[in-house]
Amino acid sequence: MSTIERLEHAADADAGVRFVGSSNAGTEGSIYVPWRQLHDEAAVVAAALQARGLVPGDHVAILGPTTRGLITALRACWMAGLASMVLPLPMRMGSLEAFVESTRAR
Repeated sequence: MSTIERLEHAADADAGVRFVGSSNAGTEGSIYVPWRQLHDEAAVVAAALQARGLVPGDHVAILGPTTRGLITALRACWMAGLASMVLPLPMRMGSLEAFVESTRAR
């Protein structure tokens, strides 16, 4: 079974993922999201990545805390056939924007 087939199979199951704490966009408690919903959202992101010219085999770096957005982006990369890498956040990061700016080509 291919990666895409496995993702589609998981989306068809009666299962999902529970986001808690800061990964729940700052709300208290937790939120349950069915895999089908995440899969459908990732399909939209995958199409957007392809529309921007990314093709299977291209490399994509993903930077951010473990959130619903990160999981959706990661799944979208897999669905588009992209080679994705989740980068670790620096321990002493003041802000994500400042870190990203410091990584720009000089």
